[in-house]
Amino acid sequence: MIESYIAVSGTYPDSNYACITTTAGCSLTGTNTTFNTNMATIGTLPKSVPISGPDRYGLQYLYDSTRTFNGAPQPAVLLYWLSGINQQCSVSGVTNPTFGALVSSTTGYTDGNDASTGKTLCTINIPGPST
Repeated sequence: MIESYIAVSGTYPDSNYACITTTAGCSLTGTNTTFNTNMATIGTLPKSVPISGPDRYGLQYLYDSTRTFNGAPQPAVLLYWLSGINQQCSVSGVTNPTFGALVSSTTGYTDGNDASTGKTLCTINIPGPST
């Protein structure tokens, strides 16, 4: 749905952080009205996901104007967590973060396991508007 917004508007839906699920369903808290308003022009976002534990859950949108993907500017990503270590994210665009410079994952999951919660981080690149 985010890619649909980008295709129609020619821009990312926001230049900040957004919890796509309800604020009670994200490991980071807060509501981003701009993101929600922009996405409502395309359709209805899912507002709930299964919560597995007290942290590391929810679907989140993150924007950082300095972020790159395989060396090219790609400022937006989606983040979500799966139960279990080294779980396959099972979607395309899985990345490994290295301080704002993302590279394609060679394992099918993001190098971001959290041993304390037993979860795998999935960071997914969101292709941007054509230039």
